[in-house]
Amino acid sequence: MRSLAAQGVDPRAVNVDWVSLRSRQKDRAVEDVKAELLLDRIATAENIDVTEEDVEKQVEAMAQTQWRIRYSRSRQLDKAGSAR
Repeated sequence: MRSLAAQGVDPRAVNVDWVSLRSRQKDRAVEDVKAELLLDRIATAENIDVTEEDVEKQVEAMAQTQWRIRYSRSRQLDKAGSAR
């Protein structure tokens, strides 16, 4: 709802089953928490320690990959547009 309001949309004016949406979001949140707890236990059992530097490197690598994908798609669209 906050994102709708931030976009200037009145959440009450949108045809959404809010009860169903909330239920689906809750189910997803429960699964996310379970996964996080499981990963934490595995990391503890396997003595895996992730540093802030490790996280930053991974985030940077993911950002570079996403940039390359977007750049590649943009070039493909440009080529397709100029081929017409």
